[in-house]
Amino acid sequence: MPVYNGERHLAQAIDSIRAQTYRDFRLIILDNASTDRTGEIALNHAAHDPRIIYRRNERNIGAGPNFNKVFGLTDSPYFKWAAHDDELRPGYLEACVRALDSDRAAVLAHSQVEEIDEKGRVLRIYEPVCDQLAAADPLTRFRSRVLERGWCTEVFGLIRTSSLRGSALIASFAGADLALIAELALRGRFIIVPEPLFRNRVHPSRYTNAIFENVEDGARARAIMSWYDTSKPGGRWRLHWWLFLLALFPMINRNLGSWRERLPYYGVALRWPLKRENRRDLAKDLLFALSPRLHGQLLRANRECVARSAGRQPFAPQR
Repeated sequence: MPVYNGERHLAQAIDSIRAQTYRDFRLIILDNASTDRTGEIALNHAAHDPRIIYRRNERNIGAGPNFNKVFGLTDSPYFKWAAHDDELRPGYLEACVRALDSDRAAVLAHSQVEEIDEKGRVLRIYEPVCDQLAAADPLTRFRSRVLERGWCTEVFGLIRTSSLRGSALIASFAGADLALIAELALRGRFIIVPEPLFRNRVHPSRYTNAIFENVEDGARARAIMSWYDTSKPGGRWRLHWWLFLLALFPMINRNLGSWRERLPYYGVALRWPLKRENRRDLAKDLLFALSPRLHGQLLRANRECVARSAGRQPFAPQR
């Protein structure tokens, strides 16, 4: 569990893990130099459960490096990243372990997702993975995950540790979780347990709500970069979706042998920027790199236009 300032929902997340019917696990909490009660809450749970190990970074190293560092602390055959604000139904680990034990070709097991609000009320239930990710053909799996963004809650599934080793893990750009899922799709099939055992919390202070979806100016955009990796100078903006696109090619090279094998996969990667939403995101990255102010003005104008056409009040970011 990589965590930074997660006091609000941390105890609920830990309690849901401790309540698992599958009990042979370790919960490693890696605190990214939190400034709230995260450490106190984690230590209190560790004092009552020997399966919980608490570690703390001397400084905030950013989300990506913290995710990767906590993976480096594992020595078990299966691994799962746990978000401090999500919850698991008691049977989650047991069902996912059973799924991976029964299928050596599978690299990841997850369940249907129960999306909940800040108070734990169910908003909806959905399948996080498309059917193609269960296919035996790696090209089918890779194509489905690269060309269809969808949700990326699979990154919080139970993953075969050997399949994660040697991958790019969580790189320091927006969309790095999507890139990792695409690489895992190259390495094996995904299994979805047909029960809503994973509870994904949506709330105002969640990263994607607080920062990513409300980019209005340079300060907010730079906050995205700092969130991913604090070692980047001044939180300087990077060409996130260009980096995602470029990451596909070494990913293919790592996982496939001859150039003849790689050709159809290169074709999938080259189709990615042809999709309308991807062209738009690549253009946004370039625009922000050239003029953050103009980028913010155009973004606000677009949101106001969409809001008016839908009969709503234009979006007004909180300062």
